Parts: sequence; C-alpha cells; structure tokens
Amino acid sequence: MAVLATLVRVLVNNMEVWDEIVLELNKELEKVKEVISEGGPSNFSEYQNLVGYCKGIMFSRTTFTSIITNRNQVIDNEED
Repeated sequence: MAVLATLVRVLVNNMEVWDEIVLELNKELEKVKEVISEGGPSNFSEYQNLVGYCKGIMFSRTTFTSIITNRNQVIDNEED
C-alpha cells in the first residue's frame, strides 16, 4: 500500500500533466461541438456518431477528474 501511495503522490504532484489532459479533452470537445453546430453532419447517423463521441469525451473527462480528485483526498488523508 505504501508503494501505491508513493506512486499516486508522485503522479498527483505532477498536476500539470493532468491539467494538460483535461485541456486536450476540452479542446477536442469544442472542435466536435463546432462541427455539429456548423451543420457538419450530412445525415442523422453522422450526427448521432458525433453526439456519441461528445458523450464519450465528457464521460472520460468527468471520470478522469473524479479519479484525480479522489486520489488527492486519499493522499491528504494519509498525510494527516
């Protein structure tokens, strides 16, 4: 367990990487939203695929952020 805590501490301390990942997910999401709003999909099937892709990005971003937040709380609790 100590090895895992140390590894998590090292990873979480490098928040710049996590911030960059979330930033990239946000950029991709905005690109796809723009394509949808500008009428990019030529039919309903393409529209559905793009919306599904957006949902996947949002799910990934939310899950990723939640995992990092939970790991930060674990580390904070271990240090107390």
